[in-house]
This record gives sequence, C-alpha cells and structure tokens, in this order.
Amino acid sequence: MILVTRDDIERWASSFEAKGELPHLIARLVYATTPNNTEIRFPSGSAVFLSGWDGVVICKEDTRFIPKGDTCIEIGTDKNPKSKSDKDYIKRKEDSLGFNQIETTYIFITPYIWEGKCDWIKNK
Repeated sequence: MILVTRDDIERWASSFEAKGELPHLIARLVYATTPNNTEIRFPSGSAVFLSGWDGVVICKEDTRFIPKGDTCIEIGTDKNPKSKSDKDYIKRKEDSLGFNQIETTYIFITPYIWEGKCDWIKNK
C-alpha cells in the first residue's frame, strides 16, 4: 500500500507552505533514524527565511542516512535543484558558518527528481 507517491511529494513541494514544512519533515526523519543523543537543528515555518544552515545534525555514530560527526544541510524546493544546489554550495564553501569544511558532511535535499545529480556530486 503506497500512501504517498513521488507525484504527491512534487505537487506539495511546489506550494509555498512546503518551504517551511519540508525542514520539519526532514527533522522528524532524522530523529527517527538516529540515536537519542543526536543534536538536531532545523529551523522551520517562517524561520526558514533567516540566514544560516537549513539544518545541522551532530551525530555520535554512523547511521544509515547520517554519518558520524557534523552534517550541515541545505534544502531547496526550487523546481531546478541544480541551480539551487550550485548557489548554496558556493555560499557555504565561502562561509561554512564556523564548521570545519574538511570534517563536515554537506547534504543538499530536494523533493524533486534531479537528473545529473551524480555528475554534480563528482564535480564537487
């Protein structure tokens, strides 16, 4: 039984509300898949319009989706994920907001299918 399809997610992602709700959804997924001592910060609602990382996770052990250590996350609901990821990657490479870039995992999350994401990752 499929409750939510990819089409449902993409349709929702194009709504204004998704900008504030997607970080909350991601935070809930991280909480559900990491140890209890994991530190998680995901501004949501109107706080998504403030500057800073869209999400920060500090995990004490490797998990299936989040590695051990500091993980900084950018989230984009733009229909062109490459454009948004390029912009965010450059911005955070220039200023990682106090995180050590060599020791920090960077994750970009998009609710859309992204053709070419593997090439983007290889180039970065």
